[in-house]
Amino acid sequence: MLRKFQTTIFIPGTLTADKTIYWTVPSDCTLVHVSINANTQDGTLILYDDGTAITDTLTATAGTTPVEADRDDMVGDQYPHIADGSIMKAVVGHGSECVDFFAVLTFVEG
Repeated sequence: MLRKFQTTIFIPGTLTADKTIYWTVPSDCTLVHVSINANTQDGTLILYDDGTAITDTLTATAGTTPVEADRDDMVGDQYPHIADGSIMKAVVGHGSECVDFFAVLTFVEG
């Protein structure tokens, strides 16, 4: 069975500008799910694999209900395959100064 692993993005406090985060994946993998939330105001998230967008713009609405993204929210309506060593980029948009942005990215190996 394909093993799952998760990456979290948490930006505490009030976002007054967009933030960009870079990392690499530990093995070949596929992004299968994204969950995002912000405590107040809206924030956005776009994920990139080696400079190419792999998700549509995902918008976290303020409140206690996280927004889920799955295959329909990926570019081309397909789960993106990511090669080992790819440089991943997350661009978090501050929206109307969102507060406490949080995202969980779920991948499967392979």
